[in-house]
Amino acid sequence: MNKENRIISVRDMEVKFQVRGNFLTAIRNVDLDIYDQEILAIVGESGSGKSVITKTFTGMLEANGWVSNGSIVYRPNKETIEDENAYFKEPIDIVNLQSPLISKDVIKSVVKINNEKIKEILKEIKELYKLNPKYNGSLEQQELKIIRLENKIESEQNETILAGLKQELQDLKEELKSSLLDENKKIAIKKINSNKHTILLEELKKELATLQESMTFTGNNRVANKIIKLEVKIKATEEIIKLINEDSLREEKVNDKLTMILRLELDINKVKPLDMKSRRNVSKITSLIENFIETEVSFTDEEKEFIINYFTSKKYLNRFENELQQICLSIIENNTFDKDHFYNILVDWKRIKNSDLVNKVNALKEIRQLRGKTISTIFQDPMTSLNPLLPVGFQITEVLRKQVGLNKSEAKAEAIELLRKVGIPNPEKRFKDIPGRYSGGMRQRVVIAIALACRPKVLICDEPTTALDVTIQAQILDLIKELQKEYKFSVVFITHDLGVVAKIADRVAVMYAGQIIEVGTAKDIFENSKHPYTWALLSSLPQLGKKGDDLFSIEGTPPSLFNEIIGDAFAPRNKYALELDYIKQPPMFKVSETHFAKTWLLDPRSPKVERPAILNNLRKRIEEAEKVG
Repeated sequence: MNKENRIISVRDMEVKFQVRGNFLTAIRNVDLDIYDQEILAIVGESGSGKSVITKTFTGMLEANGWVSNGSIVYRPNKETIEDENAYFKEPIDIVNLQSPLISKDVIKSVVKINNEKIKEILKEIKELYKLNPKYNGSLEQQELKIIRLENKIESEQNETILAGLKQELQDLKEELKSSLLDENKKIAIKKINSNKHTILLEELKKELATLQESMTFTGNNRVANKIIKLEVKIKATEEIIKLINEDSLREEKVNDKLTMILRLELDINKVKPLDMKSRRNVSKITSLIENFIETEVSFTDEEKEFIINYFTSKKYLNRFENELQQICLSIIENNTFDKDHFYNILVDWKRIKNSDLVNKVNALKEIRQLRGKTISTIFQDPMTSLNPLLPVGFQITEVLRKQVGLNKSEAKAEAIELLRKVGIPNPEKRFKDIPGRYSGGMRQRVVIAIALACRPKVLICDEPTTALDVTIQAQILDLIKELQKEYKFSVVFITHDLGVVAKIADRVAVMYAGQIIEVGTAKDIFENSKHPYTWALLSSLPQLGKKGDDLFSIEGTPPSLFNEIIGDAFAPRNKYALELDYIKQPPMFKVSETHFAKTWLLDPRSPKVERPAILNNLRKRIEEAEKVG
């Protein structure tokens, strides 16, 4: 695919929701390109994240959700740039556009919940050091700084900043070394703790033996429950004794907990807007760069010190600050930089540089220009998409008058023409009818007319045929394809019905547990799919069923998105899973220029696994089955 034709590029996107005092990661590290005038289908089971992805394109996530990482860049095509009525004529990052709209309640909750978790983890670390001591006093915060610095050093490429970070790291390590506990004292504390827990372990084992001897066949579960609880206590005590005696185990557990704290701090940083002091400092830095562009005079030593101190003093930099840092360092070291890049991030900066209230008001104005005019959506159920009390014509003209700026008579004429294009008979007469006088299929046609009223560049179809019968489904699919050719927009089609995908899609992205696990052309997916989950989805098509046989179904359930997922999320349901699938997440392997899949089966070292024979000649069999139907 030609990169120049990309209209939307999603990179490393992560979406979270706050649910009952916990955080659910609905989308994880998604990369996706949508090309101009293509039909991209996103498929997967319910809850896989299909709708969530497209809601981020128009800032329509529920109030408890937010994009916690990544970017969604909309690139206007040549026709849009030349269109006088188009609002967005330069590439924009939709995430930055909608970041001021993150609910204050969500921000407060993220900060509060994560800070409480950090306190709990720090307590756990102190308990570990009580059992197996290392330092004189509590130095968990210094250890945390060391890991933070090590992470910065690993990702930092600039020599000037790298030298400062390395010196700071060395100083911190020297400080911790000087605070190490005397070896004799350390051995004495460990001996006391080991003896204490060894005695406890012996007592627990004796109590367990007594209970096991008293077991009878009376059916009383109290003794059995006590035995289970004692066995758990014994196992925990054995782990504690092992931790007391093995410094390496203590180090491993402490490092794991410190890493968890860093992750929680990073989540706080991602959701919190810049404070006013940071905004003033960033404004000063952008002014210094603009002055450099005008005068071509290098920064003074004082200005260089101010810039470097700002970036190195912060625990974490957001994406905008990272990009600004690179520009500043390029000027300091080489007296040159990418001006186009600076002007691009300056556009993002203007969206977040004012007070939270001003930023929110401005963001709401821009998001209105994005919805409908740039990216439009056809929702799943036409019964709830329309206001049942207002005439259909009014609901279309309202969009045309507010978004396009037409007067009343112009809007009416355009609305009637739209109704005619979507196949509503006698549109002049049906213009004043309320939705209750339309059938389900006709209502969906009206929803399509509303979605297309502002001539969007991207049309999102969120399972638009689910609530309709099979005959009407086919009509709606044909209508979308016809209108796409006429208006030349891109379509993102969300569905779990692969039979629909076979009819309409140019490319297909398969989602599972918040990740895109395979993407390719429709031909790639139907004829040469590589991921076992895609095989399972295709095998469950009803068109492949035989009379008298049970339809294929995927065993098990998707993982909980509240928990961290280790390895391949599909591994527990995958009969082809390798041992590695339970340990490490697979990368996205390249199958061809258009086809990519996220499975360890594509690694050259993996055993060869053939695609299920039932999937041979799949697309042809679907078409034949539907002709018979």
